[in-house]
Amino acid sequence: MAGLLKFIQCIGLVGAAMLSSHTVCERYCDWVHPSDRALQTVYYQGVNACQTQVAKYCGKRGFIATTGEHVVCKRAFDVIEHPFIGKELDEVSLKRVLKGKKAKLKRFFKHPINVLQQSINNLCENKLYDISVISAPQNNNITVQGHCISSSAMSLAQESDILEHKKRYDLCVAQYPNDDIILYGVSRGAATTFNACACNGYDFNRVRLVVLEGCFDSIDGLMHEYPFLNRSEKLQLLAKKALMKWTQFEDQGLAPINLIDVFLEEVPVIFITSEQDRIVPKACVQRLVTCLKERGKNPVYMLVLKHSSHPCYMMDNKEDTENYRDCMHALYKMLDLPYIPKYAAAGESKKILDVSRVL
Repeated sequence: MAGLLKFIQCIGLVGAAMLSSHTVCERYCDWVHPSDRALQTVYYQGVNACQTQVAKYCGKRGFIATTGEHVVCKRAFDVIEHPFIGKELDEVSLKRVLKGKKAKLKRFFKHPINVLQQSINNLCENKLYDISVISAPQNNNITVQGHCISSSAMSLAQESDILEHKKRYDLCVAQYPNDDIILYGVSRGAATTFNACACNGYDFNRVRLVVLEGCFDSIDGLMHEYPFLNRSEKLQLLAKKALMKWTQFEDQGLAPINLIDVFLEEVPVIFITSEQDRIVPKACVQRLVTCLKERGKNPVYMLVLKHSSHPCYMMDNKEDTENYRDCMHALYKMLDLPYIPKYAAAGESKKILDVSRVL
């Protein structure tokens, strides 16, 4: 059953990617560093994704995976200069490098479900988004070219996710003890990042910005807005029971909307959402933005895109891509963080930060 759920989710991602017609083609640009302090961006991925997802945000530079491989997305835009992964999530099993047809056939007959999942996920997460590995893994043992997910190890932004986020944060602090930090999360990763900022006691003097793309307020809130599920309480109950059976999700577990009062203070937060997001509808994000702003402890921004689907905010639509990118660089510049001048200037000329600031 768990394998079937993953397969259905992958098919949904395939459809979303096939609907995307916009390809980002931007050359590598130099980042300006206003401060002497270096900056790392701790990234947390969404459901069913491995670390290669961050390549969508790193421009033509790409990033170095935990396997030592250089990963590049041809359709990426450039909003993360130095992504920090540190370790792959415990729920993710990366593909092993096998040489020869005999070894590959032996693995297929021994672990057919894993091989199928890795092939499907490589298609959904890498091939359809033009993400490619352009160097060999350092240990010649595992590669990010394919992965499978253990849904039983995933908690949808609750206990295990919050712990995993802290591991990445602690690894970043240990490796770069003098660097500032941006916390960047997408979808499930955004909700995880929000909850981690409330529960893990991060240093607000080091965390310079929190970026939350497609962040749901709670699973209940998500289902209340989700197409089809919002028509029936019985369907919502069945969906929650399925999540509780096949993941570590708990009905009474932690949710961002219930952690507003203990969220990391003083740090600026930007939420990115889209009018066309059907996975995490704008209404879910809006409730969270409103509550955080009413608390009055953080500068809050909300960028609303017009045309982009949930997994493709950075590549579905040219106007959305440029607004997202330019808004981020204008915000980076305002906060004295590293930025790309021409994108920051474009954001300033469009006054996109003025529009996004939640008053």
